Amino acid sequence: MTTPAIVWLLIGGALLALNKVIEKYNLAYAAAAAITIGIFIIMGIMGGDGSEPFIIAQIIFFFIATTVWWYIFREKTIKQTDKEKEFAKAIIGKTVEVGEGGINSISGGNVKWNGRVLPAKLADNVDADTIDAGTKMQVQEIIGNTLIITDKK
Repeated sequence: MTTPAIVWLLIGGALLALNKVIEKYNLAYAAAAAITIGIFIIMGIMGGDGSEPFIIAQIIFFFIATTVWWYIFREKTIKQTDKEKEFAKAIIGKTVEVGEGGINSISGGNVKWNGRVLPAKLADNVDADTIDAGTKMQVQEIIGNTLIITDKK
């Protein structure tokens, strides 16, 4: 393995570690870009002799690869109508009842609110793997058209 490859792989590892410590910034895309450059150097796809032109090319490619990784794995923003925004404001923080069949942490389930049956999933902070039908839960947030529910406070 060449020295530039090792450096890029170490940078990728450091960025992954920082990503776990500093949650405010998403450094996973930059880490993936650095690891990609290290792998490309090892495979011979990208020059890695350490000369100045190759270093500049690697740095430019780092920013391009970071953008590409972000674009591939970005969270798609769903545009909401005014009616959907109003509904979201109305239901977040409200109590819902777990529907028939309950809810599990893998596939989710349904909840009832104001006579409506809505798809729901458990929030990460819920300790139980399954919640029985009829249990009262609280809406924490909405992702897409799915309610994320948590224990009632």
